[in-house]
Amino acid sequence: MADMHGQPVVTFVVIGEDVTVPEAPCWQVAEQLTTLTDWQTALETVIALTPQFVVVDGDRFAPDALTLARQVRLQTLPVGVLLATDRTDPVFFQEAALAGVDGVIPRHPSPEQLHRTLLAIADTPRWRQSGIADILNACQPAGTFSEVTSTSERSPEVTVLTAEAAGVPEVDALEATFVPPHTETDTAPQQKDGAEEAFKEGGAVAAAVETHVSPPVPPTETAFERPEPSFAAGQRGRVIALSSGRGGVGKTTVLVNLAIALAQETNEPIAVLDLFIGDTLVLINATARMTISEIPEAVREVDLALLQSCALRHETGVHFFTWFFAPERNLPDYIDLNRLEAVLKALREGYPYILVDTPVTLYVPDLELLRFTDEVIVIAVPWDLLSVRATRALTMGMRQWGVTPKLLLNRVESNSELSPEFVANQLGLEVWDMIPNNARLAVHATNSGEPIILNHPESDVATAIRRAARRLAGLPVEGPRRRRFPLFF
Repeated sequence: MADMHGQPVVTFVVIGEDVTVPEAPCWQVAEQLTTLTDWQTALETVIALTPQFVVVDGDRFAPDALTLARQVRLQTLPVGVLLATDRTDPVFFQEAALAGVDGVIPRHPSPEQLHRTLLAIADTPRWRQSGIADILNACQPAGTFSEVTSTSERSPEVTVLTAEAAGVPEVDALEATFVPPHTETDTAPQQKDGAEEAFKEGGAVAAAVETHVSPPVPPTETAFERPEPSFAAGQRGRVIALSSGRGGVGKTTVLVNLAIALAQETNEPIAVLDLFIGDTLVLINATARMTISEIPEAVREVDLALLQSCALRHETGVHFFTWFFAPERNLPDYIDLNRLEAVLKALREGYPYILVDTPVTLYVPDLELLRFTDEVIVIAVPWDLLSVRATRALTMGMRQWGVTPKLLLNRVESNSELSPEFVANQLGLEVWDMIPNNARLAVHATNSGEPIILNHPESDVATAIRRAARRLAGLPVEGPRRRRFPLFF
């Protein structure tokens, strides 16, 4: 955009009545909104005005500001988001980085601070081709601002952290530049060293703030007595995927209860990775704080600390990770298999068992993700031929990727139309285990968000799930020897 004299300038939309953008020939404010009714309205304004940057009051509108940043990134808009805040909480900076915020500035920055911040952002891979650096350098080269201050007291000097300053390739750095609003003079060098060390260690999120911090844990999730993920050197967790040929067979219900049973039987933390729309969280009456799909693409190194910042920690010791939000927030999209492989590699380092809830699909190329697993359990119901037919198609597709699954029959009744023997013969698999049918109990557990294994631990369904969990863990299984069925193709 150009100013009244035809000179190109950087344009802003400012959201917040107590946030200022200092005057300078390099930029101009296209519009200032005194309040943020909701992020949808703000997004509509951004789309209509197409500024280069949106400055949002990060103290007053923090949740909506982060949501706005996510939506701008998800819709690939050529707009940067700056948070104006006086907060110094490194966890807040970390959450902002994961949301896709490009920078953090004081609520009343000086011209020098804003100019330096914009130049640093313009030097990141996302913005190098935008021409913003040329505008800033042409109209007002860095270092030539006068000592003009904003309407508030001038903020202290700040440090812009970049990949180059940390001595690592740009591709490994978070594509965001954070300018903390306050930095104590006597501690600034130490903080910078900490951030540089975080860069060298490959900690992508920690590198976005000025101190290396532990992954954020919500206040309601800190009172658990279960152990934190901690493996000895060389140990490697097992990735177990649960899949089904069609919906409605109870796959997700079985997975959540199986994960909790594993945590109870092994006294180890268990990871659940939901690759669909977060139904696993619905079954425990919870909502994701952050999803894996929201980790910016510029974060090349995915480690356990980064993933734990996305975890929903259940009181049983099960940590829930979701790839996508619920449909009303964002629809499932293509899963980057390289990113999935990196995520599973990181989770293996911290959890003895990682249970993966896979999307329902019969499309053979989509089944490639099963290559990254150690075991696959197919959930089927012995009710109707259509279900068996879909399950058979699924297992045939799995074999094309070299995967031979275990067969877990769910909702088994003594008077089922199809016997377990018939289903096993049709699929060419042995029945690994069976869970009895209790539709009323299952529906109540789903609607209440209370897993059967916790709310009805003495039920026949819970008993069967615990048995399956012990089998997975290689623990002794009580009760009569299970029936076995011959292989047929």
